[in-house]
Amino acid sequence: MSPTLLELFDARREQAPHRWACAGAGGRLTYAELDAAVQAETGRLALAGVAAGDPVGVPARPAAEMVVAVLAVWRLGAVAVWGAPQLLSWTGGTVPAGAAFVDRTPSSSGVVVGHQALAGQVSWALRRWSVTPEDRVLCTSTVPAELCFDAFLALAGGACVVWAPPLADVAETARVERATIVAPPAGVTVPTTGPVRLVLHRHGSAGAGAGAGAGADLAEWSLYGLAEAGVVLAARRLDGPSRDGAVIGRPVDGVRLAVLDEYGSPVPPGVSGELFAGGSCVPLAVDGDAPTNAGHLLPDPFGSPGSRMLGVVARARWLADGTLQVLDAPAPSPTPATAVPAKDDRPLTPGELVVAEAWSALIGVRPSRAGDDFYALGGYSLLVPALAGRLQSAVGADVPLAALFRASTLSEQAALLDPGAQPSPDPAPTGEAELVAGATLDPAIVVHTRAPVPARPPRRILLTGATGFLGSFLLAELLRTWPDSTVICLVRATDRDQAWRRLHEAAGHYRQWTDAHRHRVTVVVGDLARPRLGLSQEEFDALAGSLDLVLHNGARINLVEPFQQLYGPNVAGTQEILRLAAPRAVPVHFVSSTAVLAGSGTAPPLRGETDRLDAAQVGPYGYVRSKWAAEELVRAAAGRGLPVTVYRPGRISGDTVNGICGRDDAFWTVLRGSMEAGAVPDGPGWQTATADLVPVDYVARAIIYLCAHHNAEGRTYHLVNPVPTRLSSVLDRARAAGVELQDVSPQQWALRLAATARRDGTHSAALPAATLVGDTPDQERILPARRYDATGARAALAGSGIDCPVVGPELLDRYLQLLLPAGAQPAGSPA
Repeated sequence: MSPTLLELFDARREQAPHRWACAGAGGRLTYAELDAAVQAETGRLALAGVAAGDPVGVPARPAAEMVVAVLAVWRLGAVAVWGAPQLLSWTGGTVPAGAAFVDRTPSSSGVVVGHQALAGQVSWALRRWSVTPEDRVLCTSTVPAELCFDAFLALAGGACVVWAPPLADVAETARVERATIVAPPAGVTVPTTGPVRLVLHRHGSAGAGAGAGAGADLAEWSLYGLAEAGVVLAARRLDGPSRDGAVIGRPVDGVRLAVLDEYGSPVPPGVSGELFAGGSCVPLAVDGDAPTNAGHLLPDPFGSPGSRMLGVVARARWLADGTLQVLDAPAPSPTPATAVPAKDDRPLTPGELVVAEAWSALIGVRPSRAGDDFYALGGYSLLVPALAGRLQSAVGADVPLAALFRASTLSEQAALLDPGAQPSPDPAPTGEAELVAGATLDPAIVVHTRAPVPARPPRRILLTGATGFLGSFLLAELLRTWPDSTVICLVRATDRDQAWRRLHEAAGHYRQWTDAHRHRVTVVVGDLARPRLGLSQEEFDALAGSLDLVLHNGARINLVEPFQQLYGPNVAGTQEILRLAAPRAVPVHFVSSTAVLAGSGTAPPLRGETDRLDAAQVGPYGYVRSKWAAEELVRAAAGRGLPVTVYRPGRISGDTVNGICGRDDAFWTVLRGSMEAGAVPDGPGWQTATADLVPVDYVARAIIYLCAHHNAEGRTYHLVNPVPTRLSSVLDRARAAGVELQDVSPQQWALRLAATARRDGTHSAALPAATLVGDTPDQERILPARRYDATGARAALAGSGIDCPVVGPELLDRYLQLLLPAGAQPAGSPA
């Protein structure tokens, strides 16, 4: 095993205690003086009761003080936690053994990096760049992964680390160097007063460069890493003028990068696939609920038994020279994508410079190219209101919030600053050919044996989406309907303990099944967006061989994300479910949505259960297109002999007992935001608008009854409310409870939502509402007037006692009690 960073520092301190260890605006410290500061901090922490294995919060401090704090934590065998102001317990459970730090900052929100991962990358860098005690390493970052790399690249090599604040003029500081300069901030020119010999560029910030006269022997390297890994994964030397950030180079020592196809097999050079990282770089744990674009820890089929690999959430391909190229987001076509992102080396426009400055202030990274992506560089959705506020202050005009959510690149966001621009309120739809390709069932999915339908109830049932709103009710209804059955819940999590927590928290929130049923529920840690559902081949085959019924309810519900982002969990995940069920013809009951019949043109007044749209007729919204494509896969599987049933619920609303509504329900999300903004839309169409509100407990009871009493024979059932609820009725009940709602034009409504979201920030209910409503509200999109025929469902449910309740004043009051501001009560409700 490699020596830890603490051990490397101690070795250098013993060798040369009087050599300079760090320098900056606050002065200089020798290795001995730095060690004395560490000893003092170690004593303070020990008196506070810190012991080995404890997670210890490390608040943001000047860089030298952070290194002192981290070394002191490590001396005690404890674990440094960024993003926490005090001692805490990590919410992911006990911090794993061997942990060096936990990054809970907004860029990662829950990654545990091990000592061996840190030591391995620093040892590689020391060898590769021949860092010596004569060198000076510039450190400008307080980001955990970057700080540990930059500072300990110097300290482990016996060199001096030179501190400078981000984006500062580092010329005066750098003049004391010999110098090795690590990751100069974008736009900062490396000073010419010194023999600079090495410049490192973080991935995505390759625009920073050496100034004239920096030296003919200057070496420039690009580093590729992820906040979710916490360490460098790959590197390459930048030879010549090309700075193509898409080519990330070769893995550093101890890192194994693999490009795999959808079945988990390596692809040949030149063919794209999903990128995975294995080896010593793999974090010890990743918070499965982190609001990032991070992947998940999966069993590593190429490593030692029990090892795991990290899904990088990127597509990549190996080039002929052995380097790795990261490609754009994956296209859902079965044909491997080989397109390379176009390079953009033009100067930034004035608007792009304004946006770049705002990014720099919010995420600490200054973009250098028009195509740089906000989310790829560390941004996340909760920062968008703050970004809108900064841009509004900079240009003195409103920035459309909903459009800003969908504009991810520097150039796209800058375009929104143009007062004359008319941005589209909706994401660009997927091309018809791409949609058809994504809805093409893998030819390898075939039924091997079609067994007769068993007379006995199913013994083992697979349920997906059990931690969601409808999923919690489906799980409870399954347990009630078949008391001798075991329900297997596929849950996205880092381990079984976290999977159980997610399942239990969802059940508690929605007041469904209790621990008395736990012995009949089994959790399987998996992921719909991964090949084989994130399982090993052995696990996948064993699960396939044990099932009697599959209820596929899982999906990512997001009404603003494009089809490409939803393809993995919603379409590819459905294909993996069909792959699981096909060999033994296990019946598959698939939960879709009436939205798949919401075409882009004028809709007829009634749509039947056997209706379907062609790809050219599907509306532009990514979620709808993903559910349409998933239905096409299920239909194709039925054509190959797989028994299937499709359920299309309407707008799923709260339950009839407790009034609890789904967290992601679009109707109530918009209503909550409107109540917070104090405004609702008025005008033609809005006064008579209706919503097809279908109580969730009715939907769950109907689905499980149909599963139990009707064979899966390719039928489709519409679960809708025969009596639509008028929007005016909902608003009347809210006003009766004392909520002030002003009638305004649809455009003013959208502006009020956006302004409220900017004012109240990330906890504002107006934030998701403004995103859903967009900049130019479309009543037909938000509250479509389409009606759906449910003749088949009503006939199949006849005599069951399962009828869809009318969502009238009494039920609306029950819903509103949980939505209204604290202290308000609907009129006529008990105090």
